[in-house]
Amino acid sequence: PGTEYSRWKRSGQIKVFHLPFWEHPEKGSGRHVVEKENGGWEIKSPWFDIEASVRSPKELAQEVLAQDIESGDMFFTQLNFEKHRAMFACPPLTRHTIDLKSNIANEEVREYIRRRNYDCVDIRQKKNGPLRVWTHLLLGRPDQSKSYRLGIDVSKGQGASNSVISIKCRETGEKIAEWRDANTPAYELSRVAVAIAIWCGGKLPHRLPFMKWEMNGPGWDFGRMVVLQFGYSYYYRKKTVGQVVNTETKKYGWHSDPTSKNELLMQYDRVMAHGGYINHSNFALEEAMYYIYFSDGYIGPAGLVEENSSARKTHGDCVIADALTLEEGKVTILTTKPADIKPPRNS
Repeated sequence: PGTEYSRWKRSGQIKVFHLPFWEHPEKGSGRHVVEKENGGWEIKSPWFDIEASVRSPKELAQEVLAQDIESGDMFFTQLNFEKHRAMFACPPLTRHTIDLKSNIANEEVREYIRRRNYDCVDIRQKKNGPLRVWTHLLLGRPDQSKSYRLGIDVSKGQGASNSVISIKCRETGEKIAEWRDANTPAYELSRVAVAIAIWCGGKLPHRLPFMKWEMNGPGWDFGRMVVLQFGYSYYYRKKTVGQVVNTETKKYGWHSDPTSKNELLMQYDRVMAHGGYINHSNFALEEAMYYIYFSDGYIGPAGLVEENSSARKTHGDCVIADALTLEEGKVTILTTKPADIKPPRNS
């Protein structure tokens, strides 16, 4: 994944001739259809069964099934995301544009936040708006008897990658909305994030969602605007680790490095395996299925495999935004080993 071959194959500009093993007169002899666990179907044959018994899953995907994504150094457990997508992915109920009203100066935003004043928000339903909503709104807003978390991944806003704001309900574990746009710079995104936060609201005592964003790259400018200029007070602070009790520091935002990013995404993978989070965004789930290990130890989308580490740090996407909405240290992990899955008889 992420190679020139992958890009050519998916570009739509090159005619691809698919020659599956089951069309071969010998390898496809005795072929039959078997239902997969995630609800799909796959074609097998006696020859395929022999190959599957002597090859690794990665080698089988690459050499027999011609599935380049499955054969790469994928980070997430693909089957879990495929099942989740089959069960929960769906189009949004509504789409909107949202921002602070244009006549509200940055110096005035702090007071609107302090008063939780919804009058500053300009939200309009629009067919192709960047805010996608998967919940039924009450009087135009999410349920105010619930509390929410915003996970934010900031890009440069120059069209290369998306800035994403993911909104999760803390009580239900459901992703209720997603704001996604590739042409909004960090300083404008900060106004959008505050507008979404005030629109989201929530129950007492805060009546605002908990905000957590990636500080690396353009996230630094975003954090400075949100915390120092707008005075948003309910946000994530960096914690000291490696001590008996993790304490909050005065550094705002989530700081990404190979260790912290691996921990965050491993938590996301566990949640998808054991439950506790519902993601309706097909775009976000598919993006996660393209996450790989890079040669320098970093983790990210396969499309960035040939970019340098600096370019990867300024890349925004849905996966990080979704993972940042998860509750810290509240993942239920199964302690019993699942039973081995045996193939159906005579398969």
